[in-house]
Amino acid sequence: MTTQELKRLIEGQTESPSLDFKADCTRDAKTFAKDFLAMSNIRDGGTIVIGVQEDKGKFVPVGVSPASRSAFKIDVMRDQLAGFCEPSPDFGVFFPIDSTGQAFVVIKIAPFRDLPLLSKKDVSGFIHAHTIYYRNTDKRVQSAPVSNSNDLRDIIERAARNLHRRLTDLGYKLDSGLEKVFDADLAALPTDGLMAQIKSAPYWAVELRPAEDQKLLRLQELRQKVQHATVRLDWQLPHYSLNPNEHEGIKHLEGFIEGFTRYNYQYELWRFYLSGHFLLFRMLREDAGVRYSADPPKGTFVNRAKQATNETNAFQVKPLYSMDSLRSAVA
Repeated sequence: MTTQELKRLIEGQTESPSLDFKADCTRDAKTFAKDFLAMSNIRDGGTIVIGVQEDKGKFVPVGVSPASRSAFKIDVMRDQLAGFCEPSPDFGVFFPIDSTGQAFVVIKIAPFRDLPLLSKKDVSGFIHAHTIYYRNTDKRVQSAPVSNSNDLRDIIERAARNLHRRLTDLGYKLDSGLEKVFDADLAALPTDGLMAQIKSAPYWAVELRPAEDQKLLRLQELRQKVQHATVRLDWQLPHYSLNPNEHEGIKHLEGFIEGFTRYNYQYELWRFYLSGHFLLFRMLREDAGVRYSADPPKGTFVNRAKQATNETNAFQVKPLYSMDSLRSAVA
């Protein structure tokens, strides 16, 4: 922490849920445990500045003595606080000096990562066992047991979001009940016509399943999202037809829209469902032997005569996505 950051904290002259001033004091785990518990449980964590004394409603920077400063050893503090808090709080300790040369101790406490912190034991006059502490918002700011439903609801909602994010990062997926719907979409795909032409050669099969229910209500929304997500390399992907004709177009069907392209150099079929499920099938025109340029790309292509089954030549891509990231997911 810099001198300027320290100055801004003190000049604010106001304690808040995320900021607490304390006069010069020696470190005692049981006197600080309640503050660590409370600040770990608020949304963005909090900061304790030691060396600021309250005098007639004003906060005066007085600094800390060398003896007090040396008592705040982070490893010792972590060991001692582990006996009061479950899980252990995450924090850092800093020793800034102001422009006059006064030393301070600043403790920055991070918000809980997965679950809110609970007190582990009773300490008479200090904390109660098995209690959630918070910087309560319904009265004078202080570290105390949760005292109202709004604060408790905030803690529970953040814990649920954090746990969901952590499980998602680990590769888990909450079953939204849509898996059977997605599988049914795949089973209902046509096997003849344009799809048969696409699968007569190596092809891309791209499937995007939303991580959660997207709650789309109108087919027009689907058109807008596909049009916004279309990217261009030397072609559009997915191809969004602005001039429907016998070779290309977009259809509104029951519960989804369908785009199709049928040219001598490009075969493509895609569907986008109200559930957020997106499917795209596209022939690999180079591997199919299609040459639409006088100077085709250099390299070795799959010979149609040497293909195994169509399915073994399909390239499968199945990422999870959110609607806002459809552009990057398709790209």
